[in-house]
Amino acid sequence: MPRSTSRHAAAALLVAATVATPSLVAAQVHAQAAPGASTATWSLRPELRAESEYDNNVFLLPDLKKGRLAAGAPAGTRYADMVASADVITTVSGSLDFTTPGIAGKRMRIAPAVAYEYYARNTARAAITYGFDVAQRTARGGEVRLRAAMHPQTFFKNYLADGVDRDLDGSITPDERLYAAAKQGETTFDADYTFRLRKQRAASPFGAALRVGGGWYSRSYNAPFASRELTGPTANGLLRLSIASGTRLDFGYAFASLAAPRVREVSILDETRFDRDFNGNGTMTDVQARAFEMVDRSRREQELNAALSSDLGRAEIQLEYAGRTRRFSSSEPYDIANNGRRDLRHEVGATLRYDLGSAAAFRAAVRRGAQTLNRSGAAVTTGDVADYTRLRTSLGLELRF
Repeated sequence: MPRSTSRHAAAALLVAATVATPSLVAAQVHAQAAPGASTATWSLRPELRAESEYDNNVFLLPDLKKGRLAAGAPAGTRYADMVASADVITTVSGSLDFTTPGIAGKRMRIAPAVAYEYYARNTARAAITYGFDVAQRTARGGEVRLRAAMHPQTFFKNYLADGVDRDLDGSITPDERLYAAAKQGETTFDADYTFRLRKQRAASPFGAALRVGGGWYSRSYNAPFASRELTGPTANGLLRLSIASGTRLDFGYAFASLAAPRVREVSILDETRFDRDFNGNGTMTDVQARAFEMVDRSRREQELNAALSSDLGRAEIQLEYAGRTRRFSSSEPYDIANNGRRDLRHEVGATLRYDLGSAAAFRAAVRRGAQTLNRSGAAVTTGDVADYTRLRTSLGLELRF
C-alpha cells in the first residue's frame, strides 16, 4: 500500500474511534431550534457517521476550465495537485454527545467533534476538522449554545505567486506565470440563543421559535497569500415555524463583515488600460505586464435561506434554498479582481433521511448551485475570479450507540 494511502486510512480509523464533524453536530443542533422539555440526567451517546459525496466542481472552476486539469501537472504550474474537477469525497466522523444536569437543573449538552475527509482523486485536499459544542437549556423551552470549529491549513488550490519575463518581451505569457499551493485554514466561534415564541400543542399545531446569534470567523493562508486572509464578526438568525404535526418551515439569515490585509500582490495587468508602466521597461503598451500593486479582499456577505421539512413516519424529507451575496469594498485602483466586485450565488437542494432502527439512519442529499460575478472573464487573467456551477450528491449512514 502506498505511504499516502496508508496515512489516509490511518486518519479515517482514528476519526472512527473518536468524535464528529462540526457540520454534522451543527446540523443535529439546528434540528432542535425549538427545544422541548429538559431531561436533566447523565448520558453519553457516541455517534459514528460515514458519508460519500460526489462533487462535480471541487475547485469552483468555470465550465470552460474544468477539462484543463490533469494528473501529474508539474510543480509551480496552475494545476499542480489539482487532478480532477470532479471527485468523490468520503467523510468519516464521530461524536461524543454528553448530557448532564446544568444550571438550575436544566439539561446541558457537551459534544466534542472531529471528522476526516478523503478525496478519491485529489488526495492533496484530505483534511481533518475539529469542533466543540456546549448547549444549555433555559426556561420556557429556550437554549443557549456555544460552538467552536477549527480546520487546520490544508491544500485548497493553486494561485498565482509570481511571473518571470523570460523572453524580455514585456508580457507574462501563461507559461511564464508561477503558481504556488495555497493552504487554507478556518476557525469559527459562535454563540446563539433560542427562545420559543409560541408553543405547539395538540389543539393548536402552529408553533414558532426564534434563534439569534453571533460570532467570529478567521481564515488563514500560507505565504505568499496573506492578502487572502479574512477575519471579522458574524451574525445569524433563524425563525422556525411548526405549521403542522411533523412539518416545519425555517427562514434563516446570516451576515459577515470580513476584513482582509491591504498588501501588495503580483498580478497580470494591461498597461494600456491604466496608462502606466507596471513592469518598469519604459513603455506603457504591454497588455500582460507583471504588476506588484495593492489588493484588498475585504467584503460583506449576506445569506437568506429557507427550508421545508416534513416527517413521514420513519422518513424525513427536506427541501432547501439559499441565496448569498458578497460585496467587496476594495478601493485600490489596480485591484481589478475586487474593486467593485459583486458575487451572487443561488443553491437549491433536497435531503432524505430514513431511520433504519433505533441505532441507525440512512441519508441521501442532492444540491445544485451557481455563482455569477459582475465582471467579464477577460478582466481577470489570473483565473481565481469566475462564474461557476456546482452539483453535489451524497449518501450516508449514521450509527448511534
